[in-house]
Amino acid sequence: MWMVIPVATSTADRVLQAVDTFAQQRAELIQTYVRQVWNVWKSLTPADWWNDAVTLGAASQAARFEMAFLETVGRLGVSYADAMLGMAGVSSDGAYDVSYVAPRQGTTPLRVMERVADTYRGLAVQSPSLRPDSWDALEGADLSTVTGWLRASLDRLEDIANTDAQMTAHRLALGRFSSKGVTQYRRVIHPELSKTGTCGLCAVASTRVYSTRSLMPLHSNCKCGVAPITTVNDVGKDITEKDLERYYELAGSTSAADLKNIRLQVQTNGELGPVLAADARKDGRTVSNWTPPDRKTTREQAKRIISNYRAYEDMYRELLDDGAESVKRTVDGRTRVFKRTRKATMVQSRNFYRTYIEVLRNEWPDL
Repeated sequence: MWMVIPVATSTADRVLQAVDTFAQQRAELIQTYVRQVWNVWKSLTPADWWNDAVTLGAASQAARFEMAFLETVGRLGVSYADAMLGMAGVSSDGAYDVSYVAPRQGTTPLRVMERVADTYRGLAVQSPSLRPDSWDALEGADLSTVTGWLRASLDRLEDIANTDAQMTAHRLALGRFSSKGVTQYRRVIHPELSKTGTCGLCAVASTRVYSTRSLMPLHSNCKCGVAPITTVNDVGKDITEKDLERYYELAGSTSAADLKNIRLQVQTNGELGPVLAADARKDGRTVSNWTPPDRKTTREQAKRIISNYRAYEDMYRELLDDGAESVKRTVDGRTRVFKRTRKATMVQSRNFYRTYIEVLRNEWPDL
């Protein structure tokens, strides 16, 4: 995907337009992906959300879709980086590898996608008497309650998609900067990109300079862009200062003073890497030995997923071929319960899973 940036008169305006265009195109990709995946999840019955045979299939389809989605986001990230490099007077010729990389560490893409179902179940356990078999059986307060579970599951999917897209785009943009000899970059805030305005942590962090060897610290639904810093050009500096002044004005004198007194802390999340936090916040998921994801770590995650193939294939076989009503096993540290349901649904779920495994094996034939 290539960015088409309208003509502007000044470098500052062109930087803003590049950030705007990048954010808009990325948002469109995210919306398309979320809609595609949610169409799979919303085809489930209420009972299906509790059936690991069905949710594993849905998560497999979502993970397969995400591979293509993130490759497209990656190409957009490189295109954005090239536009910013051009404004900084740096050549952007030559190709850059945008092969799929799983954006998180310490887990697998399949396990991440299963969190959509985990969210539904986590809310549903609070209402143990509400276990409808079909949507037609719901009405009144019960319908409202279950609709809330679905809304939360969709929110989880959107958060995953936003985070993974942001991490992928930034990783590739910074890699492109580095490949062209750029060693530093800054965060570019733009309040208009968020429905609720720029996050206060981002506003404060926008005054910092980062090394291209390190990923930009993020947080949930971060909308910041990145801009290269060279020995002769710092194309994002003026934009950042103007936006920061405007942000403080909008925040009001008291809030602005509070923000200026924030001492930022960058914590290292076991999955996401560096994340922004205020100095008072503590996060039990922090680690000290996180490394950025790459093709090698992605291959290891694919290997872990493929290693469970025989176990899950046997469970599907017991349901579909042997006529079992339920199959329970512990696979990769998680207890799974596959339940007999509509045959077409079981076949589709198994096919979703098989297709995802096949795609991974095509990507890494040696596994």
